[in-house]
Amino acid sequence: MFSYYYYRTMLDYYGSFIKSKDEIYREIISRFPNYNELYIRSMIDHLYETEYITDTISVSGWEIFVGHEVESKIKDSIQKDLDRAKLKLLLIKCLHLRPDCCPDIIESISQEL
Repeated sequence: MFSYYYYRTMLDYYGSFIKSKDEIYREIISRFPNYNELYIRSMIDHLYETEYITDTISVSGWEIFVGHEVESKIKDSIQKDLDRAKLKLLLIKCLHLRPDCCPDIIESISQEL
């Protein structure tokens, strides 16, 4: 006699159960509790827009392949944003002390980073 769990797992092996967009958002956002929800949501939106995530991911496909890759991509993106913010802060710390440097110049340089 097969259990419900076994039956569902076997069906899902063939992609019968599609992971909903809401479930994906909730799961990924819950993996990053120390970050602003809108910030993480915007990263997930970008992954959907670039079709890195599609609307037809099975639950098993998500659990085995896609979910960990999405988490890794978001971690990489967070690290890039953090590095960029550190550079901007360093720029401001260095140039703010100079009396001959206009705030507009600092702003335009920081926008290029």
